[in-house]
This record gives sequence, C-alpha cells and structure tokens, in this order.
Amino acid sequence: MATDRVYDILTMFLMAMIATPPVRALGPSLAQVPVAHYRGGLLGVVANVYVCRSTKSAAIRLSGIPIGGPCTGQAHMDANGGVIVADPLASRLTRRGVVIEAVDVGVNERQLWVRLLLPLGMGRMTMPLERVTNDGLVGWIEPTC
Repeated sequence: MATDRVYDILTMFLMAMIATPPVRALGPSLAQVPVAHYRGGLLGVVANVYVCRSTKSAAIRLSGIPIGGPCTGQAHMDANGGVIVADPLASRLTRRGVVIEAVDVGVNERQLWVRLLLPLGMGRMTMPLERVTNDGLVGWIEPTC
C-alpha cells in the first residue's frame, strides 16, 4: 500500500523531470521565472507573497498574532502603481487599521519592500521581504498568472 504511493510519487516526479526542458547550470535568471516567492516579517507578522510579473498580481499569506492568525488573499497593482487588495484580506487589514501604501522591488528582484501605514500612532513602516529561491515555487495558493 505505502509502496504503491511511493511508486506513484516517483513516477510523477520522473515524468515531470522528462517533460521539463534542461536549464543552464546556474538555473534561469530571476527575470525568467514567471512567479517569484518572497518571505519576510514585521512586528510579529510573517508574510509569504507569490508575485506574478505578467499580471502584476500577488497571492499573499499573512500569519501572526497581530493580524489575528493566518489570512490569505490576492492583490494587484493599478495603472497608477497603487496597491489594490481584495477581500477577505482587505477586510482584515482594514479592521486592524493597516493600509498598504506602496510596494517597491529591489535590484535584481531579490528584495521586495512593502510600505505600510500602521494604526495606534505607529506611523509608516516598511516590511522587508527577501526572495525565496529554493522552494520550487510550489505553495499553498495558486497565483493567477
């Protein structure tokens, strides 16, 4: 029983390897990967963000006590560069008085900075996110590219 499951997993892995074109020894450049995964945190909140370059959209997962536990959602950039967050994530952020003002991408797309307006007189802060390159871009939410 368990050996059949292992066999199925190995078969799927080998089929994926055969269907995948070979890449250079250093792998594809960051600009060639259609979805980029970033991870970081600020004030007890951890963010995992999958960014789809072609649609300028992102799948977001926040977790931590200040945000009230895990929460997922989608966001995208409008024509003026503003960030539009969809519900239910938008509702959760609004209830906590958090506003995402802007998102900036670092050199070589290795960093992502999210500029936030926080409640209770904390003012503006920036949440730094670092590029995650070793997870194979397989995650908990399917980005819409």
